[in-house]
Amino acid sequence: MCTDKITVACAEAERIAVLILRRAGVPPEDAETCADLLLRAEMSGMPSHGLMRLKPTLERLKSGAVNPRPHIRCERTAGNILRYDADGALGQVAGVRAMRDCIETALQEGSAFAAVCRAFHFGAVGFYTGMAADAGLLAFMCTNSSPQMAPWGGMDKALGTNPFALAFPAGDGSFSLDISTAAAARGKIRLAAREGREIPLGWAMDENGRDTTDAGAAMRGTVLPMAGHKGYGMAMAVDYLSAVLTGADLSYEASNMFEGSGQANTGCFMAVLDPDRFAPKETRDRRSRDWLDRIRSSRLRPGADRIRVPGDTRDRLKAHPPQEIAVSRGTWEEVLELMQSIRPMEEKDEPDPNTL
Repeated sequence: MCTDKITVACAEAERIAVLILRRAGVPPEDAETCADLLLRAEMSGMPSHGLMRLKPTLERLKSGAVNPRPHIRCERTAGNILRYDADGALGQVAGVRAMRDCIETALQEGSAFAAVCRAFHFGAVGFYTGMAADAGLLAFMCTNSSPQMAPWGGMDKALGTNPFALAFPAGDGSFSLDISTAAAARGKIRLAAREGREIPLGWAMDENGRDTTDAGAAMRGTVLPMAGHKGYGMAMAVDYLSAVLTGADLSYEASNMFEGSGQANTGCFMAVLDPDRFAPKETRDRRSRDWLDRIRSSRLRPGADRIRVPGDTRDRLKAHPPQEIAVSRGTWEEVLELMQSIRPMEEKDEPDPNTL
């Protein structure tokens, strides 16, 4: 079993991630955007969407499956409806561009809707909806992924883990929900397999359709939907919004980030609303505070220490961003190997070993 963690300075981890992406031909601003979202995932306790994604991203950049310098095209089909052809861009780059445009449009028009196709993996979708919440808006976003989940009652991979996120200002902070329609993101199972850990029962089944706690067997099998048929139905809804509506690949057509080699054609759907068009801010703030206070004051069940609300972690990290993060030793060693493998290190790029 390999569950070792290593403490890494956030600034140094981000610097190295930017350096790797820039050496792969990604422009500075885009490299910083991608690296920032990968580091935020690590800080938020989602290593499955963090630095371990650098290697497959680099491999896709090298193969030409991902375009490091895309020409992202936007077509405004109505005053508040936007369609994007991401031209094979990094998902983080296309996602931030589309969400910024949606925020601007929603502030002017009251609402905005965007469909994006031909992008690479978007990462954790909650980071994009959080951008809208910070601007005082309500946002929904979903994206599909390569086939990793069987339909309810089946065994063949047909749907992705297909996450969605919803965020809005609430009281003195924000509500931020970011969940997969699977019982667990496949990245979590991949990380467990890498570290030699078992997974909880109910996350996945093996290639013979039996429930399993063996992460390796789960990687050869399929993930299970959350809440049974309910998660399955939600995954199908996300597939429609992210692919049929946008022109991107459906899950069963999509290429796997870690194992595939096809051109990037992941899609996403966004909806952003200005809550001021529905109720005055003062009223919403007061009701939100009362609502959250009531939720948090619920009696605790045995073993629970407090009631948490979706968005608490995000608000805490926003108020007190960490200076260091604990990264899987295997992942960090892989990151350093990537840095060395692209081209010989220049002296000015050499990281300070005392900060690692």
